[in-house]
Amino acid sequence: MNVNQTVVALSLTLALAVGAHASMGSVAEKARAAKQQAEEIQVLLKAKQLDAAKVAEKASLLHDQAIELHQVAAALERSNADIAKVQDAAEIMKVLTESKLNVAQNATAKDREALKASARNLATRAGWIAKTAAKIGG
Repeated sequence: MNVNQTVVALSLTLALAVGAHASMGSVAEKARAAKQQAEEIQVLLKAKQLDAAKVAEKASLLHDQAIELHQVAAALERSNADIAKVQDAAEIMKVLTESKLNVAQNATAKDREALKASARNLATRAGWIAKTAAKIGG
C-alpha cells in the first residue's frame, strides 16, 4: 500500500468513526428524551386524580420517541457487540411501547399500577440505552 492509499484509508476510517460517533450521539439523545417522557408518565400516574387524556398523550409521545430511537439505532452498522445490544434494546423498547400504548390510551384507575411499572421499566431501559450509546460514542 502506498502513502496515498494509506491516507485515503485513514481518512475513510476517520469519516466512518465520526459518523458513528454522531449517530451514537443521536441514539443517546433520543434515549434520554424517551426516558424523560417515561418518567413524566410515572408522575402523572402517581397523582390522586388520574388525567387519562394526559397519560394517553404522553404515552403516544413516548411511542413516537421509541420508534425514532429504533430507526436511528437500526441505521447503525452492527460493527460490534455493544451496538448490537443497543439496536436490540431499542427494538424491544419500540415493541413494549406499542403494546402499552392501547392500554395507556384507555387508562383507568385499575390500570395505574401496571402502567407505572411499565413506565418505570421503559425509563430504565431508555437510560441504559443512553448510557451505552454515550459510552460507545466517546
